[in-house]
Amino acid sequence: MKSSIWAILIVCLICLGCKPDLLDPDRECKKLNASRLDAEYITPAYYFKAPCFNPNNANEFVYLRENTRTNTGDELWKYNLETGEKMKLTSDVWSHTWPRWSVKDWILYAGNKTQLWKVKSNGDSLIQLKYHEGGYRYGDWNGDGTKIVVWIAGGIIGFPTAFTIDGDGFFDSKLDDRISYFFPSWSPDGDKIILTRLDRRSIGRNKIEEAYSIVMMNVDGSGEEVIEL
Repeated sequence: MKSSIWAILIVCLICLGCKPDLLDPDRECKKLNASRLDAEYITPAYYFKAPCFNPNNANEFVYLRENTRTNTGDELWKYNLETGEKMKLTSDVWSHTWPRWSVKDWILYAGNKTQLWKVKSNGDSLIQLKYHEGGYRYGDWNGDGTKIVVWIAGGIIGFPTAFTIDGDGFFDSKLDDRISYFFPSWSPDGDKIILTRLDRRSIGRNKIEEAYSIVMMNVDGSGEEVIEL
């Protein structure tokens, strides 16, 4: 009996000697991290993203469907939570846009070449809103669906900036295009715009300080106020 126990112990010691990492408490974590670096990611046929509710019907929303097997731009779809019905509205949508649905039933989005478009919720009346040639990233309707605040990467003179246009794409008012603005949003009463502001300043040789803040202003760009958070 004793000889059997000693034999088992000897075998165990030999195994541990050959596999010293069995005693390493971080062994599994190391293996996991290495596997992530070398992993082959398995993706589904479609990604679903950027949902936005219909402001007139809480049972409906639009979303983007990205085909992971092609590089042809996303599709804009509508879904009804009550009936389960879904409908493709348009294609050639920029993958990083955020669709926005107005109370007048227009859906706003950036196309695959970052031009701004609107389409009706039944897929009809697809219209390009052309004030700037391209670079559109995002737009948001005001409360009554008559105006849009838009964010353009690169802006008018090289800065990411924001300005307002009317619902047909005609220029309305420009915010300060010397300042970098991102992610604008309109207040429900239509009186204010809130957005992200980026400030950069040199603080020494080869040193630049960056600061992001949330600011609010009037729709014509006046009365800017930094929100202290």
